[in-house]
Amino acid sequence: MTQAWYPFYWSDYSGKTFNLTMAQHGAYMLLLRHIYTTEQQIPVKQCYSIARALSDQDQSDVDVVLHQFFKLKNGFWVSEKTIEVINQTNERHEKRVNAGKKGGESKSSNARAMPKQSPSKALVTTTTTITTISSNEDIFSQAWAIYPKLRAGSRGNALKAWKAAVERGNSEELILAGVKKYSVSREGNSQYAKGFPAWMNDDRFLNDYEALENGNNTQNNTGQIAVRNGIPTGEQTGNGFGGRKSQTELYADATEKIIAERRARWEANGGKNPDKGLLAEPGTTNPAIATDIRDVKEIR
Repeated sequence: MTQAWYPFYWSDYSGKTFNLTMAQHGAYMLLLRHIYTTEQQIPVKQCYSIARALSDQDQSDVDVVLHQFFKLKNGFWVSEKTIEVINQTNERHEKRVNAGKKGGESKSSNARAMPKQSPSKALVTTTTTITTISSNEDIFSQAWAIYPKLRAGSRGNALKAWKAAVERGNSEELILAGVKKYSVSREGNSQYAKGFPAWMNDDRFLNDYEALENGNNTQNNTGQIAVRNGIPTGEQTGNGFGGRKSQTELYADATEKIIAERRARWEANGGKNPDKGLLAEPGTTNPAIATDIRDVKEIR
């Protein structure tokens, strides 16, 4: 099915059409309009009529566009880019429809019959419309309050993105539910959250963040698996996903390991310094070792 709108990537278009004349730009736009309004590619026999090319010069301009941006397949001039855009848009539309159905089923189970409005109370309609607009602002305020603040961005831009998402057919309740799930998934590492306006424009409120948390997320964004100076890095405070140790705990473990190895080398050398005076003998009265042990206790 054709959609009411499709995204148009101006930077992509501009970067590939600098060589076109004004007439050729017009021909290209007419061809794209046909594709997006019908979801059909350009029939070879109708390419000139679709582009309104009546003169020889007009038809020559159409030929330039077709040979540069289209491929001839089975009697049609085919634009691979438009096929990609149409498929992506239809897929996103289908997700919104399915999500809306789920939300509607949940509400319908608790719904009550509404009284019929009498003609004499027509003013109630106006009041309801005003209340709906106010509700839009209220629900957005709830979402704004719980979204990770470190990357929330401009409230004005966020509100514009919110209204645009509603106009695309998404319910406010659905968007708010997505914000809540995303906020929970970012607890403790909000510095990696996406800016609210961009998050809304990408329809990320449709993502299943619970599934990502419960199985699909194998490592967090703090670089838990990375190694620095021979010691794995961890969370700066607390444990990360999967119960990983904090960075402080990892360094404490490394310090204990160094002390244990140093003592083992002394014992293996008969209680003598194996490094010929580079290290002092370990013991309870040794200031260097006592300092190391005290530091470990303080870290913990």
